[in-house]
Amino acid sequence: MTRRAIWVGTAPLERCETGSCRVWARGYATGPDGTTYLGAAIGLHLAKHRDRLAGTASRLNGCFSAVLEEDDRTRVVTDRFGTIPIYLGPDRSGSIAGADDPWRVIQRLAAAPQIGPPALVDLLHAGYVTGDRTLIEGIRTASPAAIARNPPLCNHLKMAHGR
Repeated sequence: MTRRAIWVGTAPLERCETGSCRVWARGYATGPDGTTYLGAAIGLHLAKHRDRLAGTASRLNGCFSAVLEEDDRTRVVTDRFGTIPIYLGPDRSGSIAGADDPWRVIQRLAAAPQIGPPALVDLLHAGYVTGDRTLIEGIRTASPAAIARNPPLCNHLKMAHGR
């Protein structure tokens, strides 16, 4: 079982400038110098500064999510509020599937999707599902203000920064 995170989102990862990584990003962000980044430009900016990723991500203001894939790891980066979710779940191969569309992760689950009872209770009482849970058992969202490393799922999340 590899536990490697794999991207199965609606758009493919694209090569960063050095060619040593691949990135995906969605949303918009403004850097501390006033530079505005849209979509893939966020991922390319984070990849350019991936040696100090936590600090770079914490200085971006906006609504965004990004995925950076290198040879030895995949990192998921979210804005401080987690406004653009990235869905994560175990796939049939033992890897962690990540996508911007929950149906793409659901399709890769080893077992038939099931509604999670705690999430259903949340939905009925609060009108939404709390925390990083989704209605589908085993599928989570990346936490707000986080950089999740391999494997980015449930108890395996390693928080690199908070804002």
